[in-house]
Amino acid sequence: MNASNTSPSSRPLRDRRHGAGVAGGKPPLLRRMIASGMMLGLLAGCAINETRAPTPAQPPAAFRHAQDVPVVTADALHLPPADEWWRAFEDAQLDALGQRAAAGNQDIRAAAARVAIARAILAAQRSRLSPIVGVSTSVSRADGGRNDSPATRYGLGADAAWEIDLWGRVSRAVELSEAGLAASIADEAALRLSIQATLVQTYLQLRGVERREFLLDGSVAIAHRLLELSQVRYEAGVVDRADMLQAQTQLASVEAQRSELRITRAQLEHALALLVGLPPSEFSIAPAARLPSAPTLPALLPAQVLARRPDIAAARHRVVAAHAAIGLAESANLPSLNLSASAGFGGPSLGQLVSAPALAWSLGAALARNLVDGGQTKAATAQARAEAEESVAAYRRLVLEALAEVEDNLVAVEQLHQQAALQEVALEAARRTLDIVESQYREGTVSFLNVATAQSQLQSAEISLSDARLRLLLASAGLLRNAGGRWQPPAQHY
Repeated sequence: MNASNTSPSSRPLRDRRHGAGVAGGKPPLLRRMIASGMMLGLLAGCAINETRAPTPAQPPAAFRHAQDVPVVTADALHLPPADEWWRAFEDAQLDALGQRAAAGNQDIRAAAARVAIARAILAAQRSRLSPIVGVSTSVSRADGGRNDSPATRYGLGADAAWEIDLWGRVSRAVELSEAGLAASIADEAALRLSIQATLVQTYLQLRGVERREFLLDGSVAIAHRLLELSQVRYEAGVVDRADMLQAQTQLASVEAQRSELRITRAQLEHALALLVGLPPSEFSIAPAARLPSAPTLPALLPAQVLARRPDIAAARHRVVAAHAAIGLAESANLPSLNLSASAGFGGPSLGQLVSAPALAWSLGAALARNLVDGGQTKAATAQARAEAEESVAAYRRLVLEALAEVEDNLVAVEQLHQQAALQEVALEAARRTLDIVESQYREGTVSFLNVATAQSQLQSAEISLSDARLRLLLASAGLLRNAGGRWQPPAQHY
């Protein structure tokens, strides 16, 4: 055979490889450069920009009206918190209601369920940091065709997959879920505090209504006595029938007020039943004729209030979560690296299933990145940044509202202390006035109108004092609630 008859297929392999590189292919160096360029393009910008949440809001050094309120003089920085802050009112019935609400309130249970949901979400995100491993078994039977008999084949396999967290995409999702869980826990505490405050306020209002009803009972007794006196004087011909009719009108008016108070008390009792998670038919509170004692208030510093308020903590965690969401949105434009592996055995019988010839396996890695997404990543990042700004504004507004609420309560407590003292003076004067006018009426020197006026003034003074004390209790409860609970004074101050 001569050289002219040699076919291209019989040329040396070296010639075919080199010839292909010169004629129609790319040299190995060029191919490596192209592959490297594609890899660099995939990895370009493969880092999530660190977007940290801004520093917490800086509160003022002190409250403006704190110096006007009588408080515990201990160092508030070293006082331990007390979750059952309503115990400051020293009311056994209120203590029992607070414990029943903690166990039976349906809103608190729903908030606890939301915390459980947030925990599950966090656990799911953390699981992405570990590989996923699965196993499978199979049995199949196939018809062998016209010449072969049916055959049974058994299979046993395992596979694993793992997204490598090269750029922090998964860890940023975990951070976002951690902040979400922290916010849910704080939300539950804020809801619990709100329900406790509503319970305390409702209970105090109920006792206030009972106190007013007790005072009206006294007014009813006085009205009965005056009606009897006017009847005696009318029958004796000392006064005309108009005095007796005025006494009857006075008595009926006071009894009508008492009836209205009983309706209000029933409604407040029903509201308490709802707060503790019971139907009104299964709940009742024994009436009491006195208000609880005013609590001892702690010395408050703005920084402590902000640190203890669970709603502010929840808002702060949402700020952290919103800034973590910025990085998560940016990560959508980064490549993902996924490792996968699988291995399995297959054979016609179970006895030969795990033999070496029956083993098949594979191992691979995939690096993928979106080259064009129509601006979706950019839009999602812009949305995340706007939501982060919104969360910061909401957080700072909540801080200002918290400080304003405490200032409002401080002013109210201060002024109501003074009002209660002045009402006590007015009540004592009204009692002396009624005694004098009653004596004058018996002597016939004044008309019944003077008696009715004096009685009305006494009733008004008693109710005004009771209302001032009730408002003082409500303001104290609001102060403790807006301060995030109560700072328990040390033992030497009891």
